[in-house]
Amino acid sequence: MRRIRSGRWLDVATVGASGYAVLESACLQYLVEGLPNPNKQYPQLWAFLGSAQKNKHLHDLFSASASARANSGAIRLRIDEATATSDTPILFADGDPWNTSVLPVSTPSRGDRRYDFEYHVGSPTDVIYGLYSRVLFLFADVVCIFADDLPTEADLAALTKHCAVDGLPLEARPHLIIVAGRSCPTCYATGGSALRSEAFSAVTIFPSESTQGNLKELLATRSREVRQLRMQVIGQLSGVQLQGFLRSAIACLATTHNHAYNFVRASRTQGIPVDIGDSISDFYQRCIDVQLPDLDAARFIASALMMDHYSPEMPLMDPRLVFQTLYRPATLSTNPFPRHIPVNLVNMIESEMAAELPHLGTSTSLDRRKYLMTVQKGQYSALKSNRVCLYCLVQVAQHFPPCDHALCDLCAQKFGSVSVDTEYQFTLEQCFFCCDMTSMIIDVLPPTMDPSILAIDGGGVRGVMPIQWLILIQEYLDECPLQDVFDLDVSTSSGGLTDFGLRVLKLPIQKCAVIFNRLARCLFDKRRRPAFPWLPSFILGRPRQWYAWWRHDSCYDGSVFDDILQQLYGNQTLLHSHYCDSSGSIKSGAKFGVVATSIGAKTETVLMGNFNAVKGTSEDCGRLISAATHPLANGLGYQLIRPENIKHELQVKHAARATAAAPFIFTPVDLPAGTFQDGGLTDNFAGGIARRVSRTIWPRSREPARLLSLGTGSHPPSTNEGLPHFRNSIVDGFLRRAFNAWMTSLDGESKWRDMKSQLDDSIARNFRRLNVPLEENSAALDNVAMMDHYRDLIIRYPGSARMAKEATVDLITARFFFELDSVPHLHQVPFWCHGTIRCKGPAGPLLAALQQLVPDPLDVFKSTSNLVDMVNGGLIHFHLPLSSWSNGNNSIPRLGKLIMDAPFEVHVLHVIPVGCHFEVGAEDEIPTSLRNTDGKGFACAKFKPYILSCLPLPSIICSFKTISSFFAHDDFHILMVNGTEATVVTAGNYELPAEEIVGDGFTIERLNIEDLERTYGRTTTVPRRDLIGSEYDVEDSADDLDMGCSTDDTDLEDLTEENNFWDIVVPEPPT
Repeated sequence: MRRIRSGRWLDVATVGASGYAVLESACLQYLVEGLPNPNKQYPQLWAFLGSAQKNKHLHDLFSASASARANSGAIRLRIDEATATSDTPILFADGDPWNTSVLPVSTPSRGDRRYDFEYHVGSPTDVIYGLYSRVLFLFADVVCIFADDLPTEADLAALTKHCAVDGLPLEARPHLIIVAGRSCPTCYATGGSALRSEAFSAVTIFPSESTQGNLKELLATRSREVRQLRMQVIGQLSGVQLQGFLRSAIACLATTHNHAYNFVRASRTQGIPVDIGDSISDFYQRCIDVQLPDLDAARFIASALMMDHYSPEMPLMDPRLVFQTLYRPATLSTNPFPRHIPVNLVNMIESEMAAELPHLGTSTSLDRRKYLMTVQKGQYSALKSNRVCLYCLVQVAQHFPPCDHALCDLCAQKFGSVSVDTEYQFTLEQCFFCCDMTSMIIDVLPPTMDPSILAIDGGGVRGVMPIQWLILIQEYLDECPLQDVFDLDVSTSSGGLTDFGLRVLKLPIQKCAVIFNRLARCLFDKRRRPAFPWLPSFILGRPRQWYAWWRHDSCYDGSVFDDILQQLYGNQTLLHSHYCDSSGSIKSGAKFGVVATSIGAKTETVLMGNFNAVKGTSEDCGRLISAATHPLANGLGYQLIRPENIKHELQVKHAARATAAAPFIFTPVDLPAGTFQDGGLTDNFAGGIARRVSRTIWPRSREPARLLSLGTGSHPPSTNEGLPHFRNSIVDGFLRRAFNAWMTSLDGESKWRDMKSQLDDSIARNFRRLNVPLEENSAALDNVAMMDHYRDLIIRYPGSARMAKEATVDLITARFFFELDSVPHLHQVPFWCHGTIRCKGPAGPLLAALQQLVPDPLDVFKSTSNLVDMVNGGLIHFHLPLSSWSNGNNSIPRLGKLIMDAPFEVHVLHVIPVGCHFEVGAEDEIPTSLRNTDGKGFACAKFKPYILSCLPLPSIICSFKTISSFFAHDDFHILMVNGTEATVVTAGNYELPAEEIVGDGFTIERLNIEDLERTYGRTTTVPRRDLIGSEYDVEDSADDLDMGCSTDDTDLEDLTEENNFWDIVVPEPPT
């Protein structure tokens, strides 16, 4: 056990002139972490209220644990060391709510969590009363009050009037024990007041003449009784769970006047999907369609909801309470008939959930779900969906096996097996519904990684220009397939045809170029013959041709287009556009879609893709379900086409025909969902739509990691001075004006500039557009003779190779993501971030390509800029703003949010088989020989060689620790060990911008390992300390850390990694 002598836990601090905050020390955290098995031990919590008599009784009850310093917190917390190894260790909290002489403290101590009150609080006493009534009493099993310690004017009603009475039923609330003193009438009056407040389940008066042994036995008995009743409501809380709920209750106290604390809602901080009721309703309608009995449907739904809520970390709360709190309101608030869920089915679901709970004592909810799906083979196989994940009924479906039993990304991870050689790739060996043994390989976007997006504009035969850009990028990627560096493709018109070749046919871009070239020449070989072809051509030849085009609504025969698409794609649907690998497994990975436009008085942008939108509203459009997005600042929303009947799912050939159905060139396409035409009519700039689509697929990703937009040529600037004037109806007639306006709309440059202008600079640099100006004002979209010319525009354009190279570097570096190995203790300063840099996709080819593109060695530095990734001059930058990590309490939560959102898009240039442990020390922690003459400290890097032989991929494990603003103006040195070479980087003037530091501010010295040992010494061993000495004392940690030595002859904590590392002595930089 860790030694926490003071036991300081909760305090009150002033904020500003009239505000208050609750301060929570790390006491509870250390007590929980010190338990032998905090996930399997279920602590009791006893609360003691009073002063002198309380302290005397605590010393007698817990002689080895009850020593505490005076005024060491409003509420103190300790553990009974005699029960620390038992299944139910005793935590005891104590305080004197009627003594305000020590309140409030002025400033938080190092390591405190701070909860600022968001509403007006009259006095610190109200805060103290709130801590007892809305936090401590909510979790305490027994509350013991000592009558002799009660002030004459003490009013128990004032202390308990704010109790969170809705948090637990009356019988599960704590038992109050009043230790009688000299005045027995006071005890009975206090007990009556307590019962009337309903804060306690019962009251027991304990006579003062009884022995301490009897009191402890009474406490244990009443605690056991309350815990048995409470377990039926919220289950047993492990040490880890208790810590989480307590912090949640403190946050609830600080943020709302509402006195109710809901354990179920507190356990689901992210809530449940808002449309879960519609998902269940949709599933129930499918059960009716296949004539599945209501009891089987209810059992299936209940099993899915149990898996959704009862994760391995979740306490076994009463399923009826869970269902009534979370799911029942959602299921009863669905759309009216015929999509409503009958009340009797809702009641059956609740009963089935209650019947399932006893099985969770020996099995997980996931195991129970698998058992239900497979125990009766084929029972649920008739249920199919193209929208809802049938495995969980909570998320939308994103992966569609041939049997149409769709599943989401999360269920792919739960039900699939982990790939041994690819990050976040899972294999579903069989379908759990129909037991189909077809193996399916599923790629999932890592939760700490943002997607990379490819957006291709349309432009008829000018579609060869994006293809040429992709060919250049593929040449730089070398052996890495182009498809492996994008997570989402959105394309318009001719761009959609190219993308279908990449994604559906899985062809290399070079073959896509060949197919596109042949397709264009076949389609635009001959226009329709004039009407009345038996007449000689000199008789009304042009009017007859126009009449034929008007009568057929196109100048080219669309049947030729249809025949070619049929040969390429057959009857393959968008949802089943996966392919088989060499082992026979089908693969589901990247998302892709094409843009089309509806016809009618008000044209709308529609999207046809192989994915579903996570966010958005659902509309019943007969045989069509459209997931409509909300309009954004840079354009209108869109509708995702998803037929309600899975048999009417869009085929690839129809989507390709629709996106390229340019008016006048091809006829619109009539599909069950409606009639559609070329997507470029409303928005030919695919990048804007792609950005919006990304948010609906991955709502957690605020912006893509990379967005590569490919244009089909931009119009050169006009050389005429002023604006043109109308000449005549032939040259400037309405047909010519309409045609010019449409051709101008194909140029996405203006919309690209508008989008970039709305982005923050840190985000805008992740967006890149490749395009070149045309050499003519306009050109027909069907002029195949110009295709070679358009292709040559890319090749001959100055800097096109450099532009493609830079885009390739961006795409490769975006495939690396940072993943925490454990959640850092962000409320402590300093703190560690332990994690691994991983690679999504084929790591070997990606690293090989990157090494060829940026062959400079890997160097690392720290700057004061934001946590971003940047490539500049071949250097790789880990941006760690030291002053932000720990300078003030307000910056720590922001950093914590950044870390949990995985902002470390770290660029890795080489395979690094050495784990690098960075340690940045404060001035007083650095040896005198390593300090500057002006007394300032600087960073000293220590590295521990650690070969990652256990990892299947080239990875680097990093650990970062930092001290706050000591380095605002300091010099620093960093050593990077890479295989057999080491790099020493020396930099000065820490506040310089990053682009300036890269210049003359660096001195780089390269050493091999032998030189390193000669210069800096060999590996040394730091003796391992005892566990009790490896954690710092809560009360004295601030003083000990600041002074660099113990201030009271107690432990001086060792904040370094206790292992072997390089003992580095960095020489002073030259003056």
